[in-house]
Amino acid sequence: MINQSLMERSIVPTVLLLLTCLWFASCTGPTVGSTYYISADGNDSYSGLSEGKAWQSIERINEQDFAPGDRILFQGGDIFQGTITLSAEDAGTLSARLTVSSFGEGTAIISGEEAEGLQAVSCHYLTIEKLEFTGMGRNSGNTKDGLLIHQCNGIVIHKLEVHGFQHSGVHVHQCNDAVIKYVYAHENGFAGIHVSGTTIWDTAKYDNHNLYIGYCIAENNPGDPSVLTNHSGNGILASSVKGGTIEYCEAFNNGWDMQWTENGPVGIWIWDCTDFIIQHCISHPLLNASQYSMVPSFTEEASIPFPLWFCKTLGSPGLFSATQ
Repeated sequence: MINQSLMERSIVPTVLLLLTCLWFASCTGPTVGSTYYISADGNDSYSGLSEGKAWQSIERINEQDFAPGDRILFQGGDIFQGTITLSAEDAGTLSARLTVSSFGEGTAIISGEEAEGLQAVSCHYLTIEKLEFTGMGRNSGNTKDGLLIHQCNGIVIHKLEVHGFQHSGVHVHQCNDAVIKYVYAHENGFAGIHVSGTTIWDTAKYDNHNLYIGYCIAENNPGDPSVLTNHSGNGILASSVKGGTIEYCEAFNNGWDMQWTENGPVGIWIWDCTDFIIQHCISHPLLNASQYSMVPSFTEEASIPFPLWFCKTLGSPGLFSATQ
């Protein structure tokens, strides 16, 4: 006959272990979303759900409606031609983001050729990271932005290299809670990084809210050959923003091939913004052969003056101003 106290001592730890496992399972919850792989050696007829069954093309991605928590991973070191197109049907959620990134060794290259490398419209809670986007060149056939992000809330753009686009390397338009970090934007036309809206000097309405740009480099964005009646060739530019920060960024060798001769460009600047901080940035003088040997590196034209802290302009005194 089994000893009753021995049985009780055996059952109690087992029950506690089962309850602990159930508690951890309830806390962690089920895995959300699927992972889709894209490789130059893949096949669009495959499922895309493993490295061995990877898709091959951006066209196949654009046919798919993704779900919250999904990950779209390109093979590092491979080159993929086309424009990644994402819409509201592909949006993530606050707790289950949609992610576009690389897998394996190195960084995947998205070649937009004459068009964008990625276009997202109303695709909320999207993360784009660890990729290189390249175009045909601002004077060699490309006519678009590298990344065009339109009305996407909660966007995160992280660890990208973007070059060879006629307009901006990264263009964020009418977005809330956007985060742009560790972007290297170079050899683009209008700007390295550009945040814009539809408002102009409207002190009550702004199209972007809670913007963060940090740890970015905007280098050698010479000018947009299609812009003939205004400035181009800016490093980092933001407008129509309520609540923003630009910090730990650097801009240099921009604007040297701007077609306009009346004003600009500028290394790091904002206009039509409020509640905005620029801090811990470095901006080098811009060489603009059409008008000045050096133009100011920092400037601000805002409806309400903003703090500009611990920034440096190298090679010129810089200009800090506010339009009331």
